[in-house]
Amino acid sequence: MNAILTSRWSTVKAQALRPQPAPAILAALQGRLAVNRSLETLPRPVVTLLMVVVLLVILLPVGAAAQADDDPTASSRQDLRRWLEGERRELQDFLTEQDREFANFLEEAWKEYDLATGRQRDTTPKPVDRPRPETPDPVVIPMDTVAAPLPVWNPPPVAPTPMVPADRPVMDVDFLGLTYRLPLDPSTRSLPPSSVSPKAAGEAWLRLGAANHQPLLTALQDHVSSRQLGDWGQFQLLETVARRVYPTDPVRRALLHWYLGVRSGLDLRLAYARPGFAVLYATCETVYQVEFLMYREQAYYIHDPDGRFSGTDRLRTYEAQPPQNTRPIGFDLAHLPLTEPDPVERRLEWTLSGTPRVTEITVDRHLGEFLGTVPQTRLVSHFGAGLGPMTLSSIREGLEPDLAVRDDIGRVSVLLRFVQSALDYATDQEQFGREDYLYPDESLFYPQCDCEDRSALFAVLVRELVGLDVVGLDYPGHIATAVALPSPVPGDHFRWQGREYTVCDPTFIGAGPGRSMPIAGADAPGIIDAGH
Repeated sequence: MNAILTSRWSTVKAQALRPQPAPAILAALQGRLAVNRSLETLPRPVVTLLMVVVLLVILLPVGAAAQADDDPTASSRQDLRRWLEGERRELQDFLTEQDREFANFLEEAWKEYDLATGRQRDTTPKPVDRPRPETPDPVVIPMDTVAAPLPVWNPPPVAPTPMVPADRPVMDVDFLGLTYRLPLDPSTRSLPPSSVSPKAAGEAWLRLGAANHQPLLTALQDHVSSRQLGDWGQFQLLETVARRVYPTDPVRRALLHWYLGVRSGLDLRLAYARPGFAVLYATCETVYQVEFLMYREQAYYIHDPDGRFSGTDRLRTYEAQPPQNTRPIGFDLAHLPLTEPDPVERRLEWTLSGTPRVTEITVDRHLGEFLGTVPQTRLVSHFGAGLGPMTLSSIREGLEPDLAVRDDIGRVSVLLRFVQSALDYATDQEQFGREDYLYPDESLFYPQCDCEDRSALFAVLVRELVGLDVVGLDYPGHIATAVALPSPVPGDHFRWQGREYTVCDPTFIGAGPGRSMPIAGADAPGIIDAGH
């Protein structure tokens, strides 16, 4: 649409500058915009709003110049202003009517859906004990090469805190160690206690819609952008706001969480059963171990942090669509949320070529706990995730003496040995009682981790500290990695997307690049490519 407006700019502006009444200006603009058939699918008030924006951009500077020159067309400009105000009122009436229609749909009978059991990933048992090669591969300093400088790492800038006007009622919300000061319409706290029913949902939508939530939604979006919260962080922040407003009432809390989520553009649905209202969310990819219902070929997963719906096998939800576009939740964690860190110190003991090493690192408790709320998804999300700034900085500082004197292959070998020997191994069943893939920061936050956790951690360390591409190798019951080394080394290799990758297994203690764990077998693994 920007291209359309730009391509027609000069003609519209030329017509708008001639003295003529507001309807004539509108007709000229409308004729130029009509060349785009996609606009015909939009409601007339929305198209009108687009034209209003263009007219304001064009005519306000012209109006200022005309006033300076005592332009005789001032009456036409006054007509235009009156027309613009009328169109704004029409747009507001249109949006209000859309809310009423949606609320009426909400009050109709809701359809009952089966709540499906959460999907399961690879159920092949993982090794309880990690094998070791008979002879560990040495990590040496090549004497005939000159080590290149380590890749430059720049910590993310400190995000500014959005300001709230002093005359506006505010509410303080604590999230990821930060206190967010948010504007809040007082009527938001005035949802009446209600039964769990379609009528209650419709009434809540109308009542919340009558309040002025735009300052709150704008402030929340500013925080989401400046703090790199992403879709899941936004979803969690909205729930935190709803919990702050209704700390002891799960029914009104779910209604507010759902309303703010939809208004923020997230694809959320409201459902209910005997325990009360539940918020359901759609996602861009498959989520595991979370119950869901299918609506129009889209899976909607139940958000049940308090466990109130445990044992529920059916939910009722509405058939209507909200009066605005929404998007499913994505899980791109290449850029992690910026927190107010809560440092946790860890002392990691490991060996390098038979020599003991101690590396002290610092991890962020807030980031580790946030990542623990992210639903279980495909491993590509874990392999694509970044490391928190404080964690990455401390690892870089601790390993730099061993990395700086080696070439890229030597650096990969050091990182491989670090992950192999510095972290205690335990399967997810042993540590958590369930399958739970960890993100790289979590692998350093929790006391133990297993093969896929180590592989995702090793992948991000190689990307950040060496600058080489890494893919995951997905075997039945085991995950390893392969690195695009700058020159070949003896051992096991894979060709992917026209490049040669060398196997590096962070779980095979003592094995250097090119050594595969025996459990991997002879079958070709699946490739996990996060696109880096």
